[in-house]
Amino acid sequence: MKNLSPKLSIIGCDNVGIRYAYSMIIAGVTREIVLVDYNKKS
Repeated sequence: MKNLSPKLSIIGCDNVGIRYAYSMIIAGVTREIVLVDYNKKS
């Protein structure tokens, strides 16, 4: 079994953030992924 890092945080849930999270899930790199998105509305 691989030695997995416990948590990955991704700030920004646009195209790049979501694709990066998806690739980390498929690769089995982490056990938990936290997605944080900050949209400032004017």
